[in-house]
Amino acid sequence: NGNDNVSNKPDTEMETSDDPVDSISDALDKVNINSDNTEDIEDIETVEQQSPEEQEKEDTEELERQKELKRKEEEREQQKKEAEQRRRLLERAEKKKQMEEQENSEKERINKWKRLKCEPRIDVSERADGFLITGYLSKMSKDDLEVKVDENNLTLTINGFI
Repeated sequence: NGNDNVSNKPDTEMETSDDPVDSISDALDKVNINSDNTEDIEDIETVEQQSPEEQEKEDTEELERQKELKRKEEEREQQKKEAEQRRRLLERAEKKKQMEEQENSEKERINKWKRLKCEPRIDVSERADGFLITGYLSKMSKDDLEVKVDENNLTLTINGFI
């Protein structure tokens, strides 16, 4: 067969080269190109493969971007934790303030009682079934008073707050 030197490849296949610029140039030589596409051809011809140094630089930059994103995420998490701690501290401070206000209110109420100069008018009369005690305490109602008698029925205690 006299076709030993003839390639069985289709006419559309091109030979490949290790250098991409040479391959593009060869491909452009074999393709029918209109003059309107000359700018595109120039762009294609300027495409170069990245050198290992450029690839390493790009990889390093990507690692730095990832580290920065991770650092920012950690910073946001830390800020969230700090905000939660501030919220808890604020709640504790508010509770403490409320308790102090209640204590101060109670102390003020007691101090008012201590400052009250009270000269109650009390009448005690004996009846067949016991004693009747009547009295008048200014600025007080019967709901403000507590009356106690000791176990031996010898002492009568009247407590009250204004």
